[in-house]
Amino acid sequence: MTVARAILTEYGDVLLHRGVELTDRYILSLRDRGYSSILVEDLATAGINVPETISGEVRASISGKLNETFGAFRTVTKDLNGQPLDKVAAGLQSDAYRQSADKIDPYRTMIDDIRRMVDDLLTVDVLDGLNAIKLHGDWLLQHSIDVTVVALMIGKQLRLDPRDLRMLALGSLVHDVGKTFIDKAIVTKPCPLSRGEWDKMREHPRLGYLLLRSSGSPQDLLAHHVAYQHHERQDGTGYPRGLRGTNRVMRVRRGRSGLSGILPIAEIVAVANVYEALSTRRAYRTAYAHEHIPGMLQQLAGTVLNSELVSALDAVLPLIPTGTSIDVVGGEYDGFRGVVARIDRQHLRRPWIRLLSDPAGRETTLFDVDLLDHPESRIRSVLVALEAEMQAAG
Repeated sequence: MTVARAILTEYGDVLLHRGVELTDRYILSLRDRGYSSILVEDLATAGINVPETISGEVRASISGKLNETFGAFRTVTKDLNGQPLDKVAAGLQSDAYRQSADKIDPYRTMIDDIRRMVDDLLTVDVLDGLNAIKLHGDWLLQHSIDVTVVALMIGKQLRLDPRDLRMLALGSLVHDVGKTFIDKAIVTKPCPLSRGEWDKMREHPRLGYLLLRSSGSPQDLLAHHVAYQHHERQDGTGYPRGLRGTNRVMRVRRGRSGLSGILPIAEIVAVANVYEALSTRRAYRTAYAHEHIPGMLQQLAGTVLNSELVSALDAVLPLIPTGTSIDVVGGEYDGFRGVVARIDRQHLRRPWIRLLSDPAGRETTLFDVDLLDHPESRIRSVLVALEAEMQAAG
């Protein structure tokens, strides 16, 4: 196997260039560094292009700047580290903290990379390839970047202007900064949280807001409120303040949506945050199959998430991303296995697929099939197929 796309660290350094042959030593080294998968050249899937929502270089650069910003906040709050969260909150409202935080400007630090992210995504029509490859690095940084990508795709669907998109990007990037005060053992716990742990976790939006509001300039105020409000719910059952939504779409700079108090920019990030959480492996569960996620989002629409924003995201979500291994169910090719070969922007739920093996597992002569021509067939990711086999086996 050879590397199909250069492998970068979270700071943009090249670990392995495209075309390098993967030896056992390289594979073990990548695993040790925290990589779970990479893209490789494969004759059977030659010509299938797994897209990049943002380039690896932009992702690495923004990861480095975001790490720099979070590091600056950690430095000025080092005396609060390990303190009870009520004392942390009090410390973030002190004059001493305000004077220190005033020197930190997340927007100015990251503006060049934010512009590059927005420029990259203005050329993208479908949210495809987001999970194709992850940079090694801090989980919180990667989560923040992926939420930003999804939020910007929603913002693009709403036809937000570049200024609003840049503010949306900033709010998305810093939305979880309050988690820097939560014990990492709680954030990454591989099983359900206890009542006490959950109470602590619910404090991160307020702490993030208090951390941010003394930094940067007044124009960043909307981004600060994203950290505060991204866990509020449309039905008023969210936290930390139990604000309500209207399930309508409003322009980002119009401020509050009706009387609810939830900013539209925060509602966008709430949808993006849930999508990213469902589509990514967590310490306590595997990622959900892509084809299940739109339905899961629809179940949350109207009560948890803004229903119009869920629809805006759904309009750019393929059923299953390019390059994903799939099984065919029903029709002429029932039982065949293959990969998603190409996404049609006008028919996101009926992609082209490349068939690789027949129902008996024998390799086939490679050919591509347009599912629009086979309405009797559907596809499911191999992840779903394996789960079904495991359940059948007891």
